[in-house]
Amino acid sequence: MEIKRGEIYYVDLEPVRGREMQKFRPAVVVSNDIVNKNAAVVVICPITDAFGKTSKMHVFVPKDQGGLTKDSIVHCGQIRAIDKEERISNKIGDMPEDIMSKIESGIKWVITDI
Repeated sequence: MEIKRGEIYYVDLEPVRGREMQKFRPAVVVSNDIVNKNAAVVVICPITDAFGKTSKMHVFVPKDQGGLTKDSIVHCGQIRAIDKEERISNKIGDMPEDIMSKIESGIKWVITDI
């Protein structure tokens, strides 16, 4: 399976610990295509349609964008590597580049001292 940055897939995040996002859910691939092609894992940010308190690590995605059927949030604070053979299922769509840019900013906010 060829997986590319910006693609949205259903992923199985079980088992989890503590407050990690769980269940079978959409996620966007954020790792670059060199990693995606050559590594056994890809880096993803999970997507939820459960809205609560938002911050700079949450990126809003309107319904009908990237194949999503509901208004959703990309949770950049839950970034993680997953095995691409064991955890990735069906492709949903492709995240628009303008939203990917916001996701990159959210990830930078989480992992850097900006």
